[in-house]
Amino acid sequence: MSEFSKWALYAEDDTGYGVIIDYGMQKAEGEDTADALTKTGAHFVLGEAGMAAGMAIPVPGLDVVAGFAFGFILNTGFDFLYDKLRRKR
Repeated sequence: MSEFSKWALYAEDDTGYGVIIDYGMQKAEGEDTADALTKTGAHFVLGEAGMAAGMAIPVPGLDVVAGFAFGFILNTGFDFLYDKLRRKR
């Protein structure tokens, strides 16, 4: 059983399954525990921010697409900057 599969099993009955899967995938890819926790927390918060930004658009369907796009851009930017700054240490 892969590391991802082990973490995905924990997610089955949990409303925070996205957070558990995110953390589990990062650990399975070899991420340090502290970095995985930091990134998972940031992904959750930035995803919520993207969702909130999308909800501000009063067009059904477009709000979902925009929220996803905002969240994706925020998370991708965070990961890029975090990894770049971590390498400098």
